[in-house]
Amino acid sequence: MPNNERHVELSIKKLGKEHEELIVMINSWIDAPVRRLGRRHRRSRHNRDVIMDACTLFGNSSQIKLAGKIRKAIQWDSKNKLIAKIVLHHLILDGLIIPKNEEKILQELTKEPWVLKDS
Repeated sequence: MPNNERHVELSIKKLGKEHEELIVMINSWIDAPVRRLGRRHRRSRHNRDVIMDACTLFGNSSQIKLAGKIRKAIQWDSKNKLIAKIVLHHLILDGLIIPKNEEKILQELTKEPWVLKDS
């Protein structure tokens, strides 16, 4: 499992230097629980669900009220797709997702133009 600096380095190599600031922020956020949990930090922010959380925090989302609940609406624009790729790359580097499944996961996530997430 690479450390945060290595995650950033490899993500920049894959996704481009122009995305460095976003890559640093997301990788740092994903691994932030390591300070508190040590090696058990993977229990937090190391699954596919974290993609939605990252898009809510770092990407473009809106709040809507639906059936009496406030929900986040995440549009799969270019920024949120990039965020999804950064998160998936992190999970691949940690051995939690098989690289050949990355494109399939992205297609599943983005098949609808919008997705709703409970707030």
